[in-house]
Amino acid sequence: MVKAFNAPSLPGIYLMKDAKGEIIYIGKAKDIKKRVASYFRNSADLPDKTIRQVAETDTVEFIVTDNEIEALVLEANLIRKNRPKYNIDLKDSFRYAYVLVTAEEFPRMLTVRKLTGKEKGKVLGPFVFGEQRAIAITALRKTFKIRTCKHLPKRECLLYHIGQCSAPCIGKISKEDYKANVDSAVRSLEGNNETLVGELAKRMSEASRNQRFEEALKLREQIRALGGMGEEQKMETRLAYDQDFIGFAADREKACGQVFNLTRGTIKQRQTFRFDSTSDLVPQFLREYYSYAHIPEEIVIADELEEAPALMEFLSRKAGKKVRIVVPKKGSKKELLDLVEKNAAIALNTSVSPALAELKSALRLPLLPRIMECFDISNLGKENTVASMVRFKDGTPDRDNYRQFRIRTLTGQNDFDAIKEAVGRRYRRLLEENQQLPDLIVIDGGKGQLHAAIEALLELGERDIPIISLAKKNEEVYLPTRSMPVGLDRRSAGLKVLQAIRDEAHRFAKRYHTKLRTNEFIVEK
Repeated sequence: MVKAFNAPSLPGIYLMKDAKGEIIYIGKAKDIKKRVASYFRNSADLPDKTIRQVAETDTVEFIVTDNEIEALVLEANLIRKNRPKYNIDLKDSFRYAYVLVTAEEFPRMLTVRKLTGKEKGKVLGPFVFGEQRAIAITALRKTFKIRTCKHLPKRECLLYHIGQCSAPCIGKISKEDYKANVDSAVRSLEGNNETLVGELAKRMSEASRNQRFEEALKLREQIRALGGMGEEQKMETRLAYDQDFIGFAADREKACGQVFNLTRGTIKQRQTFRFDSTSDLVPQFLREYYSYAHIPEEIVIADELEEAPALMEFLSRKAGKKVRIVVPKKGSKKELLDLVEKNAAIALNTSVSPALAELKSALRLPLLPRIMECFDISNLGKENTVASMVRFKDGTPDRDNYRQFRIRTLTGQNDFDAIKEAVGRRYRRLLEENQQLPDLIVIDGGKGQLHAAIEALLELGERDIPIISLAKKNEEVYLPTRSMPVGLDRRSAGLKVLQAIRDEAHRFAKRYHTKLRTNEFIVEK
């Protein structure tokens, strides 16, 4: 019987395969775990076709996405490619719409339902929600006064007189200024629309104050539509070349790699590889994988490789075309690569919380932070300064490995020196006893506390343990290699794990401090 409990409670798609490994059904879900499990509960209540589908299913695989919209696009792409027997046959006419910015002297913005590959201009999309797309395009045309006429007339039209067209037909705007307006509209459709949304919000407030409620309502609809365009469609983008996105996840003993193959910007397949060793993994994998696999024009990986120039030259000669190895730091490539790494982490060990995969990616950690240790200081005035150390394993408290420290060397109140002493004592002992070190150290505090902890590690000759600090005021993460803090999404599961271990360390330190004060009160009394 197929087991569904290994699936994650995340949005994405699931692929049902028969005993031969052939895909027989592809579906999308807001929560993959619940959706897949529903097939195997009360199966007698399912339609006959679905009962046959479940009976033929031998394994279920899944691909995690960041939201349901991405799952929709990826589902449609893979169904068109694989034509599973139990999916409804999607005709070629079923496609999401695109926006074409024409290559004319004064470009227009057109909606395109089906792409032929012969389009002249810039293609944006796909856009899943038609009403949202239509409202956004209308707002952009009006705001940036982009023409809608098929052929330039010899005199201005009504749209110019009501302020909705810049009238390039009669030379009311230069080519350069018109192009700048079109470029601004394109950036808005690509999600960089903060300036435009801010301007529309001011106009909405003004219309509301002056009781022009119908105008205010239309402006609100435009703001919402433009906001929706900001959801990156990482599952499909229009490109003129092929790409492979390669991500890895590793623990102390094994590793998992995933390759997302993109053809002209569309994900065509996902491949998973497992390894018993994590040593020198990425360059070895690239050499072996591309000894037989199709070599794309661009290979996207997470970290810089010393041998990247030699690899690029080797692959370029082998493929007979120029091959690039890129390491994105931000943007849509970085977001898709993060998603590949998240899927690799889940495939490595489905018992590991996806939150740990988020942390590994966001903080650029070498390993999944399955073992995390967090330090906090508690004091009241100049007396009884104490420190706590709590350990989390796979994102949950490991209370058998909690530790408490009564600070010995400190005279007065100095959190930095207290942190340095506690960190030094903890890892001196682990190193002397050859015990397992954590995958990540978390310090409760800001840059000062972090630097004090790093000093303690350096004095022990330990440079390899990843270490960060979490400042409570704005929940900012400080890294040793960055001058500015990293701001994680407040809703992210990774930040919630950091907050949980920080709050647990604070609770444990406060409890120890209270115990010491109580004992002293009893003795004095």
